[in-house]
Amino acid sequence: HIPRQINNARTLLKQERMVVFHGKAGVGKSALAKGLIEDVEGDPDNIVIAFTAEQLFHPTLNDALVNANYSANVNQFINSSLSRKKIVFWVESFEKLVEAGFGGAFGELLALIKTNRRLSLVVTIRSFFLQKFKIFFQYELPSVDGFFPVQDFSDEEILQIRQQIPDLEPLLDNQKLNHLLHTPYYLDKAVRIYPQLLKVDNLDGAEFKSLMWEVIVEAGDSSRGN
Repeated sequence: HIPRQINNARTLLKQERMVVFHGKAGVGKSALAKGLIEDVEGDPDNIVIAFTAEQLFHPTLNDALVNANYSANVNQFINSSLSRKKIVFWVESFEKLVEAGFGGAFGELLALIKTNRRLSLVVTIRSFFLQKFKIFFQYELPSVDGFFPVQDFSDEEILQIRQQIPDLEPLLDNQKLNHLLHTPYYLDKAVRIYPQLLKVDNLDGAEFKSLMWEVIVEAGDSSRGN
């Protein structure tokens, strides 16, 4: 993934003890969250407990921890020798939990975070589900200001990418691809297959997606950006 700045997200997590990355599909929410989590893990005074949304499909947090293959229960995490450390809970693709309507384990987690300042939360969610997320958990959230909108690459970021990856210049100069390549998901794929893309005359968005599918997805990488 093409790296993006996490300074603002880092500050938000420190101040609000919650960062909810939200944006459209493919905009780079997961990449930003992973960058923030790697930064958190770089401090020995922090530990990270990670969940997928599906692993939280349980009525209690302890059930969710078992499902996520953690051997300790929540009290052991909080009150053990780790008790002096800060614990960051990380939940990916939260829209799946919203769709399913399972709030038990996550509600319990929010209650713990709200009352224990050593605990904090990082979540990724698609914008379409953000309002429902806020309504479901408005009273349990540790902060009303911990929301981080993730946008397409700005013109300034594209300029930096041009400087970092000069081989992409012909693609970035192509007006038929301009809008598409501002989306992190597609630009990340362009970086991976640009030699094949540069062989196509008058490349447009449809041809780009077709070649991306042929070279990356059908070749065995069916992962999608979040």
